[in-house]
Amino acid sequence: DASRRPQAVEFEYTRHGTQALIANFEVATGQILAPSIGDTRTEADFLAHLTATVDTDPQGEWIFICDQLNIHQSASLVEFVAQRCEIKTDLGHKGQDGILKSMASRAAFLQDSHAPHPLRLYPQALLLAQPSRDLVRHSDPTATQARTVLIYRGAQSTDPRIR
Repeated sequence: DASRRPQAVEFEYTRHGTQALIANFEVATGQILAPSIGDTRTEADFLAHLTATVDTDPQGEWIFICDQLNIHQSASLVEFVAQRCEIKTDLGHKGQDGILKSMASRAAFLQDSHAPHPLRLYPQALLLAQPSRDLVRHSDPTATQARTVLIYRGAQSTDPRIR
């Protein structure tokens, strides 16, 4: 009899104020450079982060090693790189032709075949994982901003016990 069976309850996932951390691990110094913490992780967020990072040394040479996330292959990123590197090549039109045509063509433009494979470098996720786990485990899970500050401070710490 159906009336005697317990009602099935669908699993519900509730996000408790998640945050996005975009950070640069400077290999030479072992430090985090110009991190960005926000409520979203969009193409605009990533571009704003890179702009702020490059603006710390506009004349410097920069190498960013990223994964294959779509925001790392965006049309706005290609335009940013072309503008900052003074590349005068016609980029084409997004979704139509040229470098901007597809994610694959944009990725090819942004790729440096001489760069080391990202897995050979100390991944940002591993760098931040332990301090983040420890700090989050001992903090109030509803205090999003406090947790973000704790993770940020843990990532910036020079205390060898945190690393």
